[in-house]
Amino acid sequence: ARRGGEGPKGGFFSEGTQGKPQGMLFGETQQQGQARKWESWEATWYGTMLLTGVMLTVGLSAKPDTSVVSWAKKEAMKRRYGDDAAQQ
Repeated sequence: ARRGGEGPKGGFFSEGTQGKPQGMLFGETQQQGQARKWESWEATWYGTMLLTGVMLTVGLSAKPDTSVVSWAKKEAMKRRYGDDAAQQ
């Protein structure tokens, strides 16, 4: 008595019913020895992801230091040694 609906024996992670691979991922096919052709949206997508990564890297590395630990360290230096020590 199986539970969880109908389907091939063995469940979701079983080997399946196909005898041999039918192509690439998502049903793409490719001739032997030829390079895969990009679809019209792929160059834009890759460019956008690259630009996003660069913007995040530059933006996050240039953000101001707002941690409470840094503020407490500067405040302790100021109270112990005066205003000049906190500037360093």
